[in-house]
Amino acid sequence: MTTQIKFGTSGWRAVMAEEFTFANVHRAVHGIARYVSSQKSSGAKVIVGRDPRFLGETFCSMAAEILASYGISPLVIAEPVPTPAISYAVIQSKADGAINFTASHNPPEYNGIKFSTPDGAPSLPEVTKAIEAEIAGFDANPETPRGNKTARAHAGQRRVRRSGRHRRRTRCARQGGRRAGRRAGASRPSRWGHLPAPLRARKAVHKPRETQYRAKLLPGPRESRCRPFPREIAPRRWP
Repeated sequence: MTTQIKFGTSGWRAVMAEEFTFANVHRAVHGIARYVSSQKSSGAKVIVGRDPRFLGETFCSMAAEILASYGISPLVIAEPVPTPAISYAVIQSKADGAINFTASHNPPEYNGIKFSTPDGAPSLPEVTKAIEAEIAGFDANPETPRGNKTARAHAGQRRVRRSGRHRRRTRCARQGGRRAGRRAGASRPSRWGHLPAPLRARKAVHKPRETQYRAKLLPGPRESRCRPFPREIAPRRWP
């Protein structure tokens, strides 16, 4: 049996782990989000705050996710703040309301939800009745808006397509490097095809092992060139 969420003079308050549970908070925030969406279909923003009570930060994260699923921009206050500060923030940021997780003067085992209207004041009875009706509607049909799900699906498809194009571009660049190596006369184009043309040509030239062992690569003005060690410091050849 679901708990009846009843907003009083200053929000809904209940004992944690009895009536104030994650499931009931989920229902209440959905009701508030549906009410805000009915008042402003697009571009709405709601402030989300809390006091220092237990699990307040977790409840704020949950509320922000639910609001975002309805296309509402959540403005989450990171630290615990008093209720008047949240009311002032609503007016300053010109938000469409605020969700405040607090139980005011009640004992520590209590927690609650306050909803402030765009003027920063507590919700009037007509607003709280509309929110309770939205909660009942969500209980009867618990679905989030389909438009945001479709948008997220399209975004995922765009990411997949983008990664596919990236793979094709990488493959074509690699093949182009091999073709360039063949044009330069490289004996092993698949190995040196990714290098610039001067380095690719130098790497592809076959040299005896003694020459490779005694040679030292010194950078030139435009490309690398090969210079031998001085004879007195050249490494000895093993018999």
